[in-house]
Amino acid sequence: MDENLAAKGLKLPRDFVTFEADSKLHCSLDDVSVTCCWTDISEPLPSPVEPGAFLVRFPAFHDRRQQDAPESLGMLPGLEDGTTRPTPHGPELLRIYDSGFVAQLAMPNARFFTMPADDGTVNTYVPDSNDSFAVLSPDGDGWTVRQGGPVLLRDEAERSLALWQTAGAPGPSEFGVSVTADSQQVWPGTPSGPSWSLPIV
Repeated sequence: MDENLAAKGLKLPRDFVTFEADSKLHCSLDDVSVTCCWTDISEPLPSPVEPGAFLVRFPAFHDRRQQDAPESLGMLPGLEDGTTRPTPHGPELLRIYDSGFVAQLAMPNARFFTMPADDGTVNTYVPDSNDSFAVLSPDGDGWTVRQGGPVLLRDEAERSLALWQTAGAPGPSEFGVSVTADSQQVWPGTPSGPSWSLPIV
């Protein structure tokens, strides 16, 4: 990394290098900050805005961006709650790093967990802190989703995944974030393309 930066006449700030290289300092912000804990550095990229300038991205930023889980996600939905429909993907998309990150962008206040039903069927529950829920259940060779509440979480996740796939399914190092006093936007490629709004915490 140092050689690549030096070849372009760039140098990382000394304090940043000290922070990244010290095993005690390296994770010291993990429990405090949701936006300032980076653990990996990309190759220098030409700035799309300023000719002759370069950007350095921090791909592992996304690992540390997850907000604290709400203290309570409410009650489990009843067996008759919500509406059921087929869904093209099972819960594996929530567990895979790239697609899981994109699904979480669509439902930032939700968490997921698996739990067996009385008949032994292992369902995946996706509740959020606003009383919305989705329950993924195996159905033959496919999956169904039962969802309800103010936001149809699975619909939002599927729209988010479709947008991501249309953009070429970019990897984590291709995402950036724009933060202002009243908004957070996460985007692949450039801020002018598709983006997701996140709640201000």
